[in-house]
Amino acid sequence: MTYLQLKNVVKGLLTGDNMLTKDDDVVISLLGMAFNHIAMKAESLHLLTIDKDVDILRLGVGGYVTRTPYLPVVDSDVLDIDPDLCYAAARMIASYVSKQGGQYHKREAEEIITMYNGKVYTLLESINIDGGLEDDF
Repeated sequence: MTYLQLKNVVKGLLTGDNMLTKDDDVVISLLGMAFNHIAMKAESLHLLTIDKDVDILRLGVGGYVTRTPYLPVVDSDVLDIDPDLCYAAARMIASYVSKQGGQYHKREAEEIITMYNGKVYTLLESINIDGGLEDDF
């Protein structure tokens, strides 16, 4: 998902509520907050690395660390997080802006994260059972 697509999803989620600001600096700051929240709770495969020279957010699975996602600069930038989690980011931003449904959007974001983590844990279990990469995770 691109940054422009994310903004359009958030605008759609906020239909009939507060409008998303047109100030990109504010939206990118809100996205940074959303990314931080998501990366602290989700086992984002896209953010796992063994590179200790990046901005590390927390320890990941196995010997990996979870790096801080990069923020977009222009509308065409692809979001630096797993595609499934882009919708959690949209919901988190909507929760920050909404006057009516902030808690609803936050719950929806948490549900997306929970479902994503379930998928990741199943994948990691499958890899370990099959004898694939068990020493790497």
